[in-house]
Amino acid sequence: MPYHSIDDPNKLRRIVEATLLLEADLELPALLRHVVDEARSMTGARYAALGVLSEDRTNLIEIITAGLTPEEE
Repeated sequence: MPYHSIDDPNKLRRIVEATLLLEADLELPALLRHVVDEARSMTGARYAALGVLSEDRTNLIEIITAGLTPEEE
């Protein structure tokens, strides 16, 4: 797997902070919300979404979004 250097100190700090959250004692929904928010912010995207699969991986049980109003969701 190729590695890419990160020249922007602010972006590197945000990636390290997001990585440390994986080890934090957060509830899974809060962690996933943070991941979606950070991904949207760091890429400059207007919207972001993450689908959560059921245990048997046959359907989506939740879709976590960022950047959408409640009406748009």
